Amino acid sequence: MLTRSQVSYPATFKRVEDLGFLFLAEKCSKLESIKLAGFSRISDASCREILHSFPNLHTFELLRSPRVTDLTFRDFSVISTKLMSVALVSCNLISNSSVKQLSYCRDLKSLNLKGCKSIGDGGLGAIATLEKLETLNLTGTDVSDMGLSTLGRGRTPLVFLSLYGCQRISDDGVACLVEGSISQTLQDLDLSNIPSLTDRAVLKLVHSGMKIVELRMRNCCNIGDTSLIALASMTCRGCGFGGSLRSLDLFNCKALTSLSIRWLRKPYFPRLRCLGLSWNILSQSVVDLLHQEHPHLRVLGYDLDFNGPDGEEIYQYSTDYGREDELERWMEGEDDY
Repeated sequence: MLTRSQVSYPATFKRVEDLGFLFLAEKCSKLESIKLAGFSRISDASCREILHSFPNLHTFELLRSPRVTDLTFRDFSVISTKLMSVALVSCNLISNSSVKQLSYCRDLKSLNLKGCKSIGDGGLGAIATLEKLETLNLTGTDVSDMGLSTLGRGRTPLVFLSLYGCQRISDDGVACLVEGSISQTLQDLDLSNIPSLTDRAVLKLVHSGMKIVELRMRNCCNIGDTSLIALASMTCRGCGFGGSLRSLDLFNCKALTSLSIRWLRKPYFPRLRCLGLSWNILSQSVVDLLHQEHPHLRVLGYDLDFNGPDGEEIYQYSTDYGREDELERWMEGEDDY
């Protein structure tokens, strides 16, 4: 495995160019996993050589490679690939064309396109054909309701899906997404930072019958008490009211009121372990009450679980899906990479 991390070397590799990776491809053809972050000067030549020279490669990850374009994946259909995990985080020149080429990777299980702003609905049609894909991160992409409709009707057995910050998505898109077979497998959904979403989106999720284990809707200002009541009333395979939910993030959902607190008490949400709520409806007495009712519940949004009074730090869940690592957070704070 070749990986570059903040811990081992807290700086970007500004002097490493294509020639170094061409040499690597010649000498290290048995590599199975490559994760590159901070290599801002490499281009399509390096990436193409890596993908074509390593027959056993199953993991390929790029973070912030501004020179990498669709040429990296051109004619990808003619090569034999064993790729199972691909991440192209904040590669702004990657578009739908690359996604269509990646759809030839029939064993692909994880695809992270976070921050690829040129990827839209055209790429979702190709993704919908991947019959082994379980994890899909579309954070900050240009997908819309039409693309979600296509994805929902596809054959992907998604377990995790992040649509964080996809501003073109509305309630109708969420409804179309869960009308298809995807509702039978999807358990972890991130709809945070989409201001157009309302309680209607949550009602559609509940009515679809999907087993919701983790749901994140922070900064969705139109999500209110109706959503929490609907989730509390949800039953799934004898788990009780709201029984399948383990993590629920409703931080900064300003339409929530203190009336919703009653729906967080027993017998609702017996398996809930992590809960995010806004400061306006939390008090120390409410937190104490919830801890008495649910001893294992971690309530966030009131005390020091966030890194500041504005609550901007996303807290950790039991799964790593869609979560930024230390390297990514550090690099996003750098002006020159």
